[in-house]
Amino acid sequence: MKTTFARELTDRIYDAPSWEARFDLLDRALSARLNEAREVPAAVRWAWQRLVASSGQSSIASIVRDVGWSQRHFIATFKHELGLSPKVFARMLRFGQVVRHLRAGTMTELADLAFGAGYCDQSHLNRDARDFAGIPPGELRKSLLPDGGGFAVQQNSGTSS
Repeated sequence: MKTTFARELTDRIYDAPSWEARFDLLDRALSARLNEAREVPAAVRWAWQRLVASSGQSSIASIVRDVGWSQRHFIATFKHELGLSPKVFARMLRFGQVVRHLRAGTMTELADLAFGAGYCDQSHLNRDARDFAGIPPGELRKSLLPDGGGFAVQQNSGTSS
């Protein structure tokens, strides 16, 4: 059975005689992986940057059109290179914007928050909050820690008490 890079590295680090040796192993392994990495295609880098610059509000269709690839090829290449589809990445960026506003306390109405982050309506924000945080945005806002440093989210385990 073929052992993965991570498994082999974990075993080698575990067996190392000291913390210094462990960090040395980790540094060498990560450096070797970085040196082996190939460059991400320019079109994918550009699309990534455009999505980040727009906080996930750029249309995937317009990005595909500007890149000049077929939609299927672009989405497959983006996902292969970065591990998630451009649509999911855009959703994460929009939800990240919502989280920043919640932490800053800059918007009070969830509908305004959804619109400001580029959602077409509050139900799409609700879906992303459940997908990414496990709770609706109203509960997420209520779970904000007093110092604004994060959230105290308690996910439902799926069992009732």
